[in-house]
Amino acid sequence: MSLAVGTSLVVLVLSAIGLSLAGVPFQTTEVTTTVVALTAAPALVGVARRQRLPAGERFAVPLSAVADRIRAGTVEAAPVDAALNVALAIAVVVAASTLAVGFAAPDSGEAYTEVALLTDEGDELVAGDYTTAVQRGENVTTTLTVENQEGESTTYTSVVVLERLDTDTDETVVLEREELTRVDVDAADGETVREALSVQPAMLGDDLRLSVYVYEGDAPASATADTAPHHLYIWLDVQRPDGSTERVADRPASGVWTAGA
Repeated sequence: MSLAVGTSLVVLVLSAIGLSLAGVPFQTTEVTTTVVALTAAPALVGVARRQRLPAGERFAVPLSAVADRIRAGTVEAAPVDAALNVALAIAVVVAASTLAVGFAAPDSGEAYTEVALLTDEGDELVAGDYTTAVQRGENVTTTLTVENQEGESTTYTSVVVLERLDTDTDETVVLEREELTRVDVDAADGETVREALSVQPAMLGDDLRLSVYVYEGDAPASATADTAPHHLYIWLDVQRPDGSTERVADRPASGVWTAGA
């Protein structure tokens, strides 16, 4: 009996290590399938071997002896000993049940979504070197990357808005805004999706904020930093076709998730 319990624990630990090395997620379906397979396969082998033995040599559980031991430890024992034996049996059952639930339904961890704006630099995408100056009507391109760790497939809505901010106050006040496009992104659980965004700003001005608001599900009619769970942005100068294409240096950009405005 002790050998069987010890072997079971070793097999469970080795199974967990094997799943981790194979890159299999610790989800209910995967863990349950593995445990059932490791239990059913040896059981079938044992049944086949038992059938090959003569009836007189086959192992049989001595149920009457087990019943006598249970009766001796509870009904026929002293009240204190009987109570202790029953409490011990209940504790063993509860501990085994807790262990089984832990293996069958492991903690899935915190659900989250991670987003970023990337730019194309040859053979790779990087979080930097964003476009900072364009002419009116010229394309501004960037790549939105969305990593879904929500535990289920999710449709995201990204809203690209060009905003003119009030620079005379310490607070973030949007004076004028121009919505440029909306793009839906579908991502399975655990998947990272990259979606190219291309817009043509018409609003003229320096230090305009090109915001990308990302929502899980549908976006409201007016996307803002107050309603969006994810807010990305870059700073942009939009000039007339005959104006300069100044590249503004030393100006902060946010290609990673930013809370608030």
